[in-house]
Amino acid sequence: MTNIGWAKITQGAKYAGVSERTFRAWLKAGLPFAKPPVGPNLVYLKDIDSFLKKHTIDLHQVDELVDSFMRGL
Repeated sequence: MTNIGWAKITQGAKYAGVSERTFRAWLKAGLPFAKPPVGPNLVYLKDIDSFLKKHTIDLHQVDELVDSFMRGL
């Protein structure tokens, strides 16, 4: 699947390499999607890429997150 065009939710989850349940959580978290008057909800593949890029972290941030989590235990 190329990253041009629209996909159904199931196809979008497959494109992103996650379960449909996780993908639906992303939709609730702000991943844009289209809700046409007739037919299935659709997601623009480039929006999936953009959503994931916004949530990309570097290794330094991972260390900070782990440290923060461990302090909270």
